[in-house]
Amino acid sequence: MTPSSLIFPGVVVGVGVALLAWGFWAGGQPSAEAGEAAFHRRQWRRRTATALLTITLGVGLYAIQLVPPRAHPTAAAVLWMLLLFGVLALFGMAAADALASTGHLARLHNRQQAARLALEAELRRARRQLQHAPPAETEGEPPTCDDQHRGNGKHSPDTLPPP
Repeated sequence: MTPSSLIFPGVVVGVGVALLAWGFWAGGQPSAEAGEAAFHRRQWRRRTATALLTITLGVGLYAIQLVPPRAHPTAAAVLWMLLLFGVLALFGMAAADALASTGHLARLHNRQQAARLALEAELRRARRQLQHAPPAETEGEPPTCDDQHRGNGKHSPDTLPPP
């Protein structure tokens, strides 16, 4: 076993440890809603399991170098099969996490779209009410009897009351 043969298993273990540390850091961040907190808890569990499996695969890559295939062919074959199943499990866990995250983001997007549409409808109702409401009186100019009957608050030269 040469020092260069330890590089790849060391990198895999390092990536797993980094994922685990990042997962613990992200797991401590506060969530806004109860539904969000539940999703983040499940996501943290999925990602922690993925990080632990990554570390296990790195250790397995190191362990496989300790078993000479010519001396122990069955043990070497079993270790390689375990590593391959571990890699497949890692891909499966990553795909499941991606699907769960995509579904969660789609639900958030749908909620946001519904809230936006409700706000736009409320804005249209408020604008319609403002268009049909009588205009506010102007300051400094008291309304006249004619203005109150017309409801427009404006004077034209021929409708001004006599002085």
